[in-house]
Amino acid sequence: MGETLVTELFGDSARRREARRRTAREFQKERTAAELTVAFAMAACGGVGAAEALARRYGHYLVPYEWTERLNTGLRSLLWGDPSVELAGYLLWTAGMVLLLLAVLPGHARLELLKGDDPAVSAALTREGLRRALADAALGVPVVEGVRVRVGWKIKVRGYVPRGTPPEAREPLRRAVHARLEEIRPQRRRPVVVRLGRRG
Repeated sequence: MGETLVTELFGDSARRREARRRTAREFQKERTAAELTVAFAMAACGGVGAAEALARRYGHYLVPYEWTERLNTGLRSLLWGDPSVELAGYLLWTAGMVLLLLAVLPGHARLELLKGDDPAVSAALTREGLRRALADAALGVPVVEGVRVRVGWKIKVRGYVPRGTPPEAREPLRRAVHARLEEIRPQRRRPVVVRLGRRG
């Protein structure tokens, strides 16, 4: 019986880890802008080069001959120690490293990934949806007349209560927000800061 219980516990933990990984992959933000920029630049450079080579094959110049000769002469006159060459090298190295990091590091969508027990099911909630859900929970506290919620590195909740309300009213508000978070079950855990504002 003990072995069965341990197996079930470890199996359940493994299923939850797999569910979290699948959810993160499912809603991973794509690097569409960077991909399109690099693809367009490579296509443009390759297209111009191919067109120029084809034009020269038939004795014509797509780019004016004077321009290419001037560029060729300028490049041949440069030395490896020239500051402009070093600057160009640093810029190209930086651009290459940025593109490499964009390719390797995962993107982060502005979604709140939710915990799940089934690896076949992925779920997420927008930050605005999370904010509205927490604001709705805070407004369910009887003494709260208004609320403002911000979701960032922290979840900041400011509940507006009538003047003369004791500071202890913050505790029911805190419990309501935490209870709603337990219902939603976001994967990312944030500290929750609850404050009271006065009205009237």
